[in-house]
Order: sequence, then structure tokens, then C-alpha cells
Amino acid sequence: MGRRELAAAIGVSQEEVSRIIREGRDMTVLAYINHHRLEAARHMLGNDEDMPIAEMARTLGFGTARTLQRAFKAKYDMTPTQYRELSRHDA
Repeated sequence: MGRRELAAAIGVSQEEVSRIIREGRDMTVLAYINHHRLEAARHMLGNDEDMPIAEMARTLGFGTARTLQRAFKAKYDMTPTQYRELSRHDA
């Protein structure tokens, strides 16, 4: 979901979405969307052992596995594969 879809979902303009997120969360729309995409990825990695990273990236709107991997590592200081392995060991 991008800014246009988010604006349509809540019934406001794209500019209003940007203002609301900037004032309420102190982040850009892209940062807000990526935060939620990464949280969804973390959840999926912990619960869906069989989904390939590339498919997960496409499903969540990252486009490519490499884009997901870079964003995930920047936020969680580990790759999605490393997180999946840790989740398996904790289960």
C-alpha cells in the first residue's frame, strides 16, 4: 500500500495523509509504510516458515528480496533469513 492507497482508504487527500503522519508519528509516509511492512515481514518470518523471501517481498510491497533484505537489516540489524532461523530456534 502506498500513499495514494492509504489516503483513499481513510478518505483524505495524499497531502493530508502526509501531514497527519508527520505530525502524529514524526516520520514520512514512506517511513511509516515501511515500518508497517517490516513489522508484517517480521511476523511472517516468525510464523510462515515456507514462504520464500522473494515472495514475501512482493507480497508486502517491497518489490524485490534485496529491497526487503536491506530495509530489514537496517531496522533489525539482521537479515530476514537470520531472523527466521532465530525464530525457529526459539519455538
